[in-house]
Amino acid sequence: MIKRYIKTSIAKSIKLCYGLAIRFKLAKPSIIVMIDGGICSQMHQYLLGVILKQNGINVEYELEFFQNNGMDLTGTQVRNFDLIKAFPCLQLKETSKIKLLIYKLAFSHFGNYPTDRSTNWTKLKEPQLLLGYYADPENLYYPLFQKIFRLEPSKALDENNLRIYNSIEENTSIAVHVRRGDLAQFVIGYGHPVTLEYFARAISLFHEKMDNAHFYFFSDDPKYVEKELIPSLHLNINYTILNNGSDKGYMDLYLISKCKHQITSKGSLGKYGALLNPQKDKIIVVSEDDEQTFMFNLVPSKIIRL
Repeated sequence: MIKRYIKTSIAKSIKLCYGLAIRFKLAKPSIIVMIDGGICSQMHQYLLGVILKQNGINVEYELEFFQNNGMDLTGTQVRNFDLIKAFPCLQLKETSKIKLLIYKLAFSHFGNYPTDRSTNWTKLKEPQLLLGYYADPENLYYPLFQKIFRLEPSKALDENNLRIYNSIEENTSIAVHVRRGDLAQFVIGYGHPVTLEYFARAISLFHEKMDNAHFYFFSDDPKYVEKELIPSLHLNINYTILNNGSDKGYMDLYLISKCKHQITSKGSLGKYGALLNPQKDKIIVVSEDDEQTFMFNLVPSKIIRL
């Protein structure tokens, strides 16, 4: 009780002093957006700031996660800040340490997506520190996504991945994203991982209808793909298993987007790769129990739920 009282008193004092600083133009208020996680989480959170900027808000970003933690939920997979490496055209203003400390003490606002799908955060005014995850307005998400995230393979990819990227278009390529790692078990907001049966149905769909189909598997657990997934298919398919490791996940994102079609799993890498795919006749396969597929509502593509 005493600790809560002290914390509340400190927050009130900071708000009062900061308000006076703003009034006398000694400080410029902002909405600070936290960025953390893998490349897709970074893209999602960057997009929050873009939406706020459209409302005339001064936006800054905080990258403390990558300095203090930089790991996935299990603490086994590295998470680097790769957003600018993946999309060199983006500009990002990082907030100062002192400003971040002030906002943490007095202006924190917590998001709880995907449990909470409200978009009321778009009406927030400075000063605020957005922590956690927030739902994007569907009518803004896809148009802004297409406009902002422009692929530049010659700048973003190393020599080996650039060679693979250019060779993918030589066949009927299907990207298969197999997310394991921290989503290999039930996780609130994501549900249960997709099953081997799901992948078998999805791959059979393309194998039966498309000549020269070549499946590119992307996974944080390539041994699982090789030892369990491939044998479970009972199909003679042409395939390649690719894995750039957790420290170069954005390169996998590029390669997924280059494939003509995408088979997704829980998590965002396969879905974001599908969004970046410019093919108008692409086919995107998603699990029927995947709740994070709102981004496809405005995509002019064939979406198959299995």
